[in-house]
Parts: sequence; structure tokens; C-alpha cells
Amino acid sequence: MTTYYVAKTGDDLNDGSEANPYLTIDKALEQAQSQRDIVEIIDEGSYNEGDLSVGTNAIIIQHTASSLGRPKIYGTGLGGNEGIRAFEVNKIGPTLKGLEIYGYSGEIFESNVRKGIEIEDCFIHSVPQLINNSLAGVADNINTIKRSILFFEPAGNQAINNGVDDTDGWLQIENCLITSSNTSGNNPIIRDYSNHGTASFCTIINRGSTGTNSTIMLSKVINCLLSSSEGYGIASDDQTYNIVCVPDAGRAFRNIDDNSDESAARGEQAITHAQVGFVDGTSEGNTTSVIDNYKLTNSSLALDAGITYNGISVDLDDEDRPCYLGFDVGCFEYTTDWSEYTTEPAGSFDNGFVIQNNTNLSSNHKFKYCPINRQSPFSLGAKGPSSLRGRSSAYKVTK
Repeated sequence: MTTYYVAKTGDDLNDGSEANPYLTIDKALEQAQSQRDIVEIIDEGSYNEGDLSVGTNAIIIQHTASSLGRPKIYGTGLGGNEGIRAFEVNKIGPTLKGLEIYGYSGEIFESNVRKGIEIEDCFIHSVPQLINNSLAGVADNINTIKRSILFFEPAGNQAINNGVDDTDGWLQIENCLITSSNTSGNNPIIRDYSNHGTASFCTIINRGSTGTNSTIMLSKVINCLLSSSEGYGIASDDQTYNIVCVPDAGRAFRNIDDNSDESAARGEQAITHAQVGFVDGTSEGNTTSVIDNYKLTNSSLALDAGITYNGISVDLDDEDRPCYLGFDVGCFEYTTDWSEYTTEPAGSFDNGFVIQNNTNLSSNHKFKYCPINRQSPFSLGAKGPSSLRGRSSAYKVTK
């Protein structure tokens, strides 16, 4: 396993080391020909390279400092080489971590293998589909999409197809915000043809029309929050603890096999748009600034409405789950607002052995806290017994 580094300050004549990175992702992928080789993008630059070809199994393309920003991979293409898809892959994988990918007229992946794909901490937008065919994960090479934002537009068809029959279709989606702006016809955003697809702790927003089909049709759906301006809700063989907002509440929950209406299963609720409780549920766009508008407010019925599942202990923002009494439904855990600026005592170490009064000064710290105890995680105040900290006058020590 070898790591090949890429940066906008690099040169494709370099050796691809961290000290001497390549300039293009294409050059790094050309060199990465062994299983589990890594293409490490060092900076947050823009990489406009058209279609990229992945030549071996389980390649990892990542940016580990994505908390500081993501490098952009987009499809206008160099020298008129307009990208139709981001990656041409006829191997197992690849793994994508910490990337922003957008601007392709086709899909993210074109692949005949369609298994072992891993997407984590990525922001994908302005792309119609995830893959050119149905995902075909198997038990020892499942497909996973975790803690990612996927804005499919213009969609038209199913944004994510999964499985051909019961022998494949192993797919796990968790802690994702998924939206489609103009799905049309009888095309759900996610369509599962297997018995192995699962979505958990996801927020799904549908602004298009799915016709007589549900917005998502997936074998197992748990702890998901779905809001649709048109069409139906969730169709599944196994659905629990979901909250759905659709125009016709009677069609919030459906049977995946015959598309008939179902009653809410365990822990499920059909609610109105007013009860969803997004910060701003009307927000549209394909920038990261839109994402925070789909966090929850304290009026949302999604709060504490979920259940523990699959050991998932964080949300899309890496906040702890649960924060309060129970797990929140959807990709975001409500963690309340930031505290006000605190006060802390000024130092009082002058004038020899005379202990001075403390004067409270406004600090520049705010804290995030869970409402379970409404406390900051630590104190900035001076340590010591409460009798000393609570005095309103100074102690004086004499010999």
C-alpha cells in the first residue's frame, strides 16, 4: 500500500511524495496500481480534470483535513474534456473520503463491478445519479454511504439504484442528508431491488414528483426523517421509528412489494410540514451554507423520537448521539443553542500576601451543551473551596 500525494502547488513530474506532490489526481491514479493504494489530496484546491479512471481494487481517494474544507473535483474538464462522470471504475471500490464532487452530466461512478464503494464525509451535488447501474454490493463487499451530503439535480430518474435480486444489494446509508430537486415520473430518489439495503438516521428531502411511487423504496428504513413536497413517503419491508411529512398522510408508509398503503409501524409518525421543525425547510441551493438550515429546532417532533441502532453514536456533524433523553430522527441531533458569553474572575495575585477581590470579566468563550443538565462541559472559574470562591470581600493574611 503506497500513498501518492496531490496538491495544486505540485507538479506531475514530481515523485508524488508528501514533500513533492503531483499536480493532478489523474497522475496519482495512474501511479496507484496496487490494492489499497491511497491518493491523498493535501489542500482544498479545485481539480477540474474531467473523467478520472480508477485502475485497481479498493483505491482510496481522500482528504483527511476535510474539517477545514474539502478539495473540489468537478467535471468541466481540461482542454474541452468535459466530464460525464467523476470516476470510471471496473474494479472493487473505490473509497472516497472528505471530498466535494460536482458538475457532472451523468453520474459519480460508471462501473460494471458496483461493489465495495465507500463514501464518507463527502459533499456531492449537481449530479443526476450516483451510479450508471444498480449498486451490487455483496456481504463481504458492501457499499456504504456515511456522514455525507448528496444533492441530486437534475435527477429525472432514480438517484440511487440498489440491487438486482436477493443475492446482492448490500447497501448501508447512515447519517446522510439526501435531496433531489426535480425527480420526475415514477422514480423514487432511492430504489431498492434487493433485501439488503438499509437507511438509518438520514434526512431525505424531495422537491420533485415521484408519481405513484414513494420517495424512497428500501428494504430497511429506521430513524429517518422524510419531507416531500409531492408524492408518497417510505416504502419498505422493515420500517420503524421514521417520521414522514407528505401531502397525503395516508400514504406516508407503503408496502415495497405491492405499493399498497400501510399503517405506521413501531415508533413511526406521519406529521405536517409545520411539525418537521427545520431551521428553514424552504432553503434551496447546492452550497454547504444550505445544509445547516436542515438542522432541527426545539419544536421538531423528530427530537427523542428514534432508537439506538447499529452502534451509531454521532450525527452528520459529529455531534454525540443521543444528546438528550433519546435519539433524534434524521441526520442531525439537536444539541440546543450556544450558551451566552460567560464571566470569569480576573487574576488577583498582586500585593504580596493580600488576596484581592475577584472582578468578573466578560470572556470570549461560548459553550455547546446538552439540555440533559444544561451545563458547560467545564468551568473557567478559579479552583478552590466554595467558601472562598463565594466571598464578597477579600481575605487578608497577616503574620
